[in-house]
Amino acid sequence: MTRVEIFTSSVSGNRKVDGETKSIKMFFDAHKIEYKEIDISLDENEDKKKYLLAKSGSRTIPKVFVDDEFKGDYETLMYANEDGLLKQSLGLE
Repeated sequence: MTRVEIFTSSVSGNRKVDGETKSIKMFFDAHKIEYKEIDISLDENEDKKKYLLAKSGSRTIPKVFVDDEFKGDYETLMYANEDGLLKQSLGLE
């Protein structure tokens, strides 16, 4: 079971969102952090859209969850990485 989920949208149309999403995925790949991508633009993920709002307080993306717990957005993760606390902040250490 994949513990890390990244909530994204394949049709955001927003360069900032697209760039942040790509950066998080590349960053996790580089750090060998396995993740599952949840594309909230797909009809099949309508329930995940509601989950995202309920757990994080907004539908903005990208958002990262570990074991169904909201861990942060792009900025939160990048700050944690700069402080050397990424895996700790994700609860993966």
